[in-house]
Amino acid sequence: APQGSKLWYKVLGEHFIYRHSDGKAKNRGHCMSLPKFSLGIHKMQSAEAGRAAGHNCRLHKTASQLPKEAWFTPEGRHEIMPWNHAALKRARKLSGRKDAVVAISFSFQVGEQGYWRHPPIEKGGKVVKEGLPKLTGKAFLDEANKVAEGARAWALKEFGADNILGIDLHTDESSPHVHVVVTPVNDGALQAKHWLDGRARCAQLRRRAWIPVNDRIPCTYTAGAAGGAPHDERLAAGKALQLA
Repeated sequence: APQGSKLWYKVLGEHFIYRHSDGKAKNRGHCMSLPKFSLGIHKMQSAEAGRAAGHNCRLHKTASQLPKEAWFTPEGRHEIMPWNHAALKRARKLSGRKDAVVAISFSFQVGEQGYWRHPPIEKGGKVVKEGLPKLTGKAFLDEANKVAEGARAWALKEFGADNILGIDLHTDESSPHVHVVVTPVNDGALQAKHWLDGRARCAQLRRRAWIPVNDRIPCTYTAGAAGGAPHDERLAAGKALQLA
């Protein structure tokens, strides 16, 4: 079985068509839709970059967290790379003005809520709006970690280890996702525009981010399509699904 197929075998069936980053389609029988890759991008000034550690490292509760019984894992958060306070300090020293972009937050997600969760159900007279996870425990982590591993590989190649503020996998919200926060340092200076100057560069960045994720868990990326929205910790996406 190809890498990343476990979830499909257990949840969606035994046959599908998947596409590697080399563009070659691999026929596995019945054609089934692959999960969509999305990459949310959010530029941060100094103060917001400092607050990101609290959210990403789960130093406090957030409004986007679901009730614990709806979490994919009991931990709710899994550290992929520890928070690097020294990198943020270096970036702040390079900042020449208060509104400078000292960090960029990327939110990696593969699959919508319905890919990871069953539809909302009524249980014991109470509506479980989020729906129950399709996979839990080791089976879930085996799949979610592929997204995290792809995100980590991309960040190391794209920005270098010294410029990574932190990487975390969140499993306490409606869909698992990976936060990658970096300092946009290029040639010894803060240069967010080097990566984010215009639609074309953003599209190229998203494609480069998609490739190592797709190599681990097959997913679709449409060039030119709108990217993922910046992560909003005030929203619990599970509230968007309701019983008919």
